[in-house]
Amino acid sequence: MMKKIYILIFLLNLLLISCYVNTTPVKSDYTVVEDTPPETSSSTPPSIDNNPEMNENYKEYTIHNVSSTTKVYVNTDNFFEKNDELEKYYRNQVENKKVIHKDTKEEKYRFDKNLNVIKYNNDISTIYKRYIQSVLVIMSDKDFPLDGEYVVGAIYKIEKEDNITDSTDKYEILVYNNYRHYTINGKQYYIISIFNIPASDVSKNYNPENVYNGKYTFTQNPYWEWTIVPVDFK
Repeated sequence: MMKKIYILIFLLNLLLISCYVNTTPVKSDYTVVEDTPPETSSSTPPSIDNNPEMNENYKEYTIHNVSSTTKVYVNTDNFFEKNDELEKYYRNQVENKKVIHKDTKEEKYRFDKNLNVIKYNNDISTIYKRYIQSVLVIMSDKDFPLDGEYVVGAIYKIEKEDNITDSTDKYEILVYNNYRHYTINGKQYYIISIFNIPASDVSKNYNPENVYNGKYTFTQNPYWEWTIVPVDFK
């Protein structure tokens, strides 16, 4: 008899507990985001006004003249569009650098914080080449590894030339060429390759293929006069 009473009390307790528990469903006010593996590319597609159709114009390119081969997204509908990633890589290449003559070690130019190419005269700096923006380039460098590869370069407006005082209407593309170098005092220093570009193409008309196909011609600047070294180079 006592055993039946204990069983009855136990069942009543279970009933009371089940009635006490709140069974009202909880409304979710957050979004569950699944963990995803990291991007294998160093770049992610840009978002243009949250319009997915705009992103269809962006393609991923592997660039080869950086310290480690990397990928960036570029707008194939407008290769001249400002691209922060390309500028980041170009800045890493030339920032805090100067251009010397590799034989005389004489400083010819420096890159300032705005990436302009400047020349000092009695501590007064003059802009010789004004930075416009960084761009994707298909490199032309016959018999060297960068030939036909995508690289990052930058378009400049020539503001002044040696022995010429007036501003010009000329433009150039500068490319840090990490497969051409000179050994100076036991260390390797790289050169800048320079190509002409018509003013009409410093716009949406810009085409990265035009260096490789010869439309944007090589300037014939002597390589040894465009060796790029750190500013503390002695």
